[in-house]
Order: sequence, then structure tokens, then C-alpha cells
Amino acid sequence: PRSTLFPYTTLFRSVADLHAAAFRILDWHHINACLLGRKEPLATALGARPGWELRYSDGVSVLYVRR
Repeated sequence: PRSTLFPYTTLFRSVADLHAAAFRILDWHHINACLLGRKEPLATALGARPGWELRYSDGVSVLYVRR
């Protein structure tokens, strides 16, 4: 649910924070979709991560879903 995503977005504010722990949080909470700002570091990381697929993109946001 959307309400589940927003508390965790603050964990991904810098590239330095994008390590295995960030992806463990997504797994632990069974998050299967992430709607993020296009320029968020997590958006870049999910785009390069196996198992995640870009489902929607516009000038402001991107939506990634697990395959």
C-alpha cells in the first residue's frame, strides 16, 4: 500500500544509503511496487537491479514493480 512506502523513502535520500540494507527493507515488507521521483537515488538503483521492471515513467515520477 502507498502508506507503507512513504515512511521508507527517507532511507534512500543519498547514493551512500543505497546498499544491501535498502533492498532488504523492500523484501522484508514485501513491497512489490515503488512509485518514486525520477531523480530519487532509489529510482536509479531499482532500474539497474535484476527483478525490478520499469512499468511507468513520466517527467516527474517512475513506477517500478517486481517481476
